[in-house]
Amino acid sequence: MVIVDICGTLYDSNTTFDFLDYYVRTRGYRQFRALSRTTAWKIGNKLLFRIFRYDLTRVIAISFLKGKSREELHAAARSFSDSILSQKAYTAVHRLMQDMRERQRRVILVSATLDIIAEVVANQFRLSEWYASRLVYDENGICLGRLATDLLAGKHAFLECLGIGITIPYELTVTDNISDCDLLRHSDACIIVSKPRNISLWHRIIRKENLQHCTIINVD
Repeated sequence: MVIVDICGTLYDSNTTFDFLDYYVRTRGYRQFRALSRTTAWKIGNKLLFRIFRYDLTRVIAISFLKGKSREELHAAARSFSDSILSQKAYTAVHRLMQDMRERQRRVILVSATLDIIAEVVANQFRLSEWYASRLVYDENGICLGRLATDLLAGKHAFLECLGIGITIPYELTVTDNISDCDLLRHSDACIIVSKPRNISLWHRIIRKENLQHCTIINVD
């Protein structure tokens, strides 16, 4: 069983925010995004996440999807993938995915991205198993602008609770996220996708966590 992340692993993209920036064109969203990029906001949001595991920037940004239909959001996710994500693919990691699929490995996408995006990516790789942060809709299929399930910094705990044949140790975990250390600690092997500036940090983490059989794919 191979666990694969999406954002920063398969693509040079924070797919949630890239999608929102692509899709939400309202003045209110543009003003919020300008505010969220200020130093003061970033520091405050980082402290909030460190203490409470609550990403206020993400919560507010997702709220701008409120009132959109399920069908419209799925269509927008497909358009986003075709026009934006396709240009940000990490070729080496995509080749790895193709190789694993051809060898009939059980590959599961596990990402904190929005489910509408993860589904599109899974379909592109012809994968039937994927888990992501799930949007809430009302009985008419209208998005409520919030998440029912959020996998941000909680993937291993989520998988443990599923009880559908996902057992540890995982055969392999492929990720770029330091927050995925729980997954890495419970994996027989690890492939780390890293930009050059983060490679020394990853070497320190590998030593500190005593991670075994680690390979680093250098992407730029």
